[in-house]
Amino acid sequence: MISLKAVQAFAAIVRHGSVAQAAAELGVTGSALSHLLRDLEARLGVPLFDRVGRGLVPTEDGRRLADAVVPAFARIDQALSDFTRRRVELRISTLSTFATAWLIPRLERFQSKHPDIELLVATSTRNVDFDREAFDCAIRYGQGDWPNLQMQKLYDDGLVPVASPELVARTGLETPADLASARLLHARARRGDWDVWLA
Repeated sequence: MISLKAVQAFAAIVRHGSVAQAAAELGVTGSALSHLLRDLEARLGVPLFDRVGRGLVPTEDGRRLADAVVPAFARIDQALSDFTRRRVELRISTLSTFATAWLIPRLERFQSKHPDIELLVATSTRNVDFDREAFDCAIRYGQGDWPNLQMQKLYDDGLVPVASPELVARTGLETPADLASARLLHARARRGDWDVWLA
């Protein structure tokens, strides 16, 4: 028996031309969606897509199936939307420090202005693979030199050395040269910050 979920996955991939975007729409992982597609192709006995670059293009059999099922799912979706308003999900991957210091304090105001948007936040420092992961955007620290992505600069950042007043009084720290004899604390994720600041 062919899974209706697999047919739904196929229809979503046809609409988006991308496993990642279809997975985000359906709220599943890209690997789960790929598994459903492989299962559907195995049960039908034909390939449904050709890979073209980073996207998927329906084969002739895929187009025939899409012509039948995509409009059917659109009609089902329209019928259900008459009963309930669909919530929109916005999936953000961000740094934990940015989430804590900037994003979370603003969530209440955002949700009062946009009650129909459900915000899903995950924290990480690694780069996001938007083709395989169901994120709409990522907030990262850097120079903005990430290839094949559309970027928007949020703000400038500056490095500032800090010390407790007791330490300054005890050691006589007054100039950058005085730091040569001081014990410096380093962030594991940004080990080069002291070198950048001292330079």
